[in-house]
Amino acid sequence: MSEAKSYFYSVLGQIQPLQRARYSGGRFYDSQRHFKMLFSINLEMQHGKRELFNGPIEMDITFVMSIPNCHKKRRLEMLDSFHRFKPDLDNQIKMLLDCCNQSLVSDDCIISSIVARKIYGDSPRTDFTIIPLLGKYVKT
Repeated sequence: MSEAKSYFYSVLGQIQPLQRARYSGGRFYDSQRHFKMLFSINLEMQHGKRELFNGPIEMDITFVMSIPNCHKKRRLEMLDSFHRFKPDLDNQIKMLLDCCNQSLVSDDCIISSIVARKIYGDSPRTDFTIIPLLGKYVKT
């Protein structure tokens, strides 16, 4: 069986965690609509004219978080270490998947596997790789 090709994407800036829809004036609205739109446009530009992913895929995600100003003296020590504070990883993943839906993937239900982490780094960004899955799952 041939090795599946992987596709790398990177978006600068710290991703906002997904928030619940708001209700005001008798209507629901998405307070993060503008952020999602800009993030999705960036992804579409990186994806180019390739077709949307529509088969089972795996995503390997790294959220690079900025080092707080109060820890600048420990900056080197903190680089690439795990981030363990808010925002919650699951809410960041949900936001990323919302932004990928219809800009990279036909529907986020095709995502069969996710590996994700939050780390400290010099420039906040979201890096992720999409790997189309071929064949069957093999338990290791």
